[in-house]
Amino acid sequence: MKGIKRWKAADILVQVLSLTLPWVFFYLFPNHKRLFHLDNLLQSYTVVGASQMVSCIANKLRLPLEYKTKSRGWYELVVLIILLMTAIAAAMNSMILALMLLLYLSPVLAVWYLVISATELLGLYNIQYNNQSE
Repeated sequence: MKGIKRWKAADILVQVLSLTLPWVFFYLFPNHKRLFHLDNLLQSYTVVGASQMVSCIANKLRLPLEYKTKSRGWYELVVLIILLMTAIAAAMNSMILALMLLLYLSPVLAVWYLVISATELLGLYNIQYNNQSE
């Protein structure tokens, strides 16, 4: 149990860093004077998306079922649908539509996944507290 809690805490730390570090780096080392320059936006989206996809796959493989929230299943389904839509768009040489969809959905998915992870970590502590009090 202790290993799972440490792993989930590290997972959340990586997610928070991936969400905040691109903004910190932008202010420390601005490539351009505009906040939403395309290079900065693409780097931020890539870092957050990659870290959360690795986390999602690791949680799918490692986290026991009793600690997973119901929202995780919905999140995984939505991500799978988006991946399928992106693959279809790539096959049709129409990536602009998929990229526009991801532009608007990615921030929502990032916050949703952070909430899922935090809820699961709090649930781990609650389960341990309940087991100690009984």
